[in-house]
Amino acid sequence: MTARVLNEAYFFVPYTAVYALAIGLSVSELIFAEAVFAAVLVVADIPLGHLADKVGEKFCVVTGTIVHGTALMLIGLVHSPELFVMLQPVIAFGLSFCMGADSSLQRKLAMRRSGRNRFELWEQRFQTSRLVVTALCFALASVLAKFSPSLTFIATALSMYVAAGVFWVLPTPPSSATAPPCAADQHRSQELSTLTGRVQVLTRGLRRGPGLGRDVAAMVLVGTTFSLLLYLIPLFYETSGVPTQWIGGVAAVVLLASSFCTALLFRGNAGLTLPLLATGICCFLLPMDVLAIALAGGLLANVSQAVAMPKFRTRIVDELSSLGKSTALSLVTTARNVGFALLAPLLGVLTAVLGVAGLAAVSGALIVVGVALATPSLVRVGSDSH
Repeated sequence: MTARVLNEAYFFVPYTAVYALAIGLSVSELIFAEAVFAAVLVVADIPLGHLADKVGEKFCVVTGTIVHGTALMLIGLVHSPELFVMLQPVIAFGLSFCMGADSSLQRKLAMRRSGRNRFELWEQRFQTSRLVVTALCFALASVLAKFSPSLTFIATALSMYVAAGVFWVLPTPPSSATAPPCAADQHRSQELSTLTGRVQVLTRGLRRGPGLGRDVAAMVLVGTTFSLLLYLIPLFYETSGVPTQWIGGVAAVVLLASSFCTALLFRGNAGLTLPLLATGICCFLLPMDVLAIALAGGLLANVSQAVAMPKFRTRIVDELSSLGKSTALSLVTTARNVGFALLAPLLGVLTAVLGVAGLAAVSGALIVVGVALATPSLVRVGSDSH
């Protein structure tokens, strides 16, 4: 878990939009760049999850972490809008190595220690720890940004190199390929041994799983909202009166408050509907440029994501674990990013016409529709594991 948290210690997040605008990108161009990132992530995620199941999660996580960190280091050292855009596919490729594989690696190592499968509980602990560590990173980022926002990218890269070292010294669990879940069924085992076969099994699983198609659609819409808010919330902090150099500090305070709220929700066996609806409503209010609303939006977005992601991952693993854990978990990342990748051209036009206020309204609409689509199986998943 320590390595996963270090690997997601993104110092640069509060300053991504600020830095991109400072080096000459417009908001529309930034969204295009992030759409390229999301598109590559969607295309590469499941194939690289399949690779992790075949060759081992640790190899893929270490490789992806180094690639991701090196790309961020270059962005921080070379202040070029062209390089910023060109490196987005590289970042996505590195991240695709890790997404799914890191969760699967933690699951295997935790099961080796405890012998129990409490996947959602482990994911909840990771989400809570991630919020606290990210808050500390954002506070430090605020100090770094006083000198240059580019330093936040360099700090993130250094953290990733440390994470890669921690991942490297972890024990290597057996890969999924050494013990296929359906070894008794020779045809099934052969089908799962190839990427094409796994995609076919995945497609059948989405069709046959009770309400699973609706839940994946809900993941797509909600995940798109999370991707949008990642860039929008810091901009609304700034338009609400927060000085640029203090955006990281404000984000850190919001994250600490979010971690406290998230821990309370987990202790009370949190539902999914209320936090998501509250986030959607707040999205519609963000264009008022009131600091209290912007702070509430940041807190609700963090809490909603921390509550939603363990449920998303548990729902997918419960239904599609026969694909291999890394492959199945990669579907969650794909679902989160596919909407952003597909909607990005429209979002770029919308931003040019309506500005960030229009994007905030779209975010609110997407999350409300996502809540409406979610089945009780997703909303209540893991309720008996606490």
